[in-house]
Amino acid sequence: MTTNGATDADSPLEKGKAPVAHIFSPAGIAGFASAPLGRLCWAQIPVALLSALLIAWATHAGLYPLFAELIHQLPEAGEIRNGQLVILDADLHPRARNSWLYLAIEPDADSPTPRALKADLQVVAGSRSLAVCSWTGCLHFDYPKGIRIPLNAGESRPWWGAWRWVILGLLLFGTFVGLILSWWGLASICFVIPLILAWLGRRRPGCIGAWKMHAASLLPAAILADIAIVGLLMEWIDPASAVAVFILHFPVPLVLLSLAVAKLKPSPVKAVSNPFQSSAADHKASKPRKASENPFAATPSGEP
Repeated sequence: MTTNGATDADSPLEKGKAPVAHIFSPAGIAGFASAPLGRLCWAQIPVALLSALLIAWATHAGLYPLFAELIHQLPEAGEIRNGQLVILDADLHPRARNSWLYLAIEPDADSPTPRALKADLQVVAGSRSLAVCSWTGCLHFDYPKGIRIPLNAGESRPWWGAWRWVILGLLLFGTFVGLILSWWGLASICFVIPLILAWLGRRRPGCIGAWKMHAASLLPAAILADIAIVGLLMEWIDPASAVAVFILHFPVPLVLLSLAVAKLKPSPVKAVSNPFQSSAADHKASKPRKASENPFAATPSGEP
């Protein structure tokens, strides 16, 4: 059966491979145009689950040790109360850092804007605000008033021990659901891109086929973004390289769609009839009719 400009028999998704194996080739992306929606879901679910697991694992292995080190240095008495950081031991300055991230608590600094960055990303808690600084500048977030946030060893350490796995589980679940929803949302907005490319190439995947093609083309881009995020969290690559790889993942769907459209079957061209050429019916109708007998002609018997 032919649907959306491609046949199910010719679709590469019919060759016994798992749907996720087809997201890395233009022919595989084109095959999703005629494939059932369930096959697209079976390609999206493994990629979303793998991405969520990788990000959760990298967060646990790369960032959790820094958080634990900072919490271990907290004083016996300290809290954020009424929009201000209050620590009795002002000489205590908890710090933790790795190759690209620097975390610190500076209770004696009103506006913790550093003169020189100690890392590519620096997060410093001052007396009245939290400063997040990088080589692009600093953002300051005032502490909320009316909320108490404990920053002491007696409360923060047990809280971290009880909630760190819950936070990791929420991160895993949120990443998985967020990726699925973002892929479906982007495909619903940008499905016109493969439609336009198909129209220029005289292909007709249809709106639903174009939607599935665009949704499938987002999966390799997501894997490339995972490489950037996980590589940064694990300190395998520096922040500049991570940003470069992350930026590169944006044009990947467009490149794949441009190549995938060429793998679709061309639309059948309808034969245009020649208006100056008469049809067979007209040809028959135009044949000269047999002349009728002359009533005034003599009969064969010769009678008048």
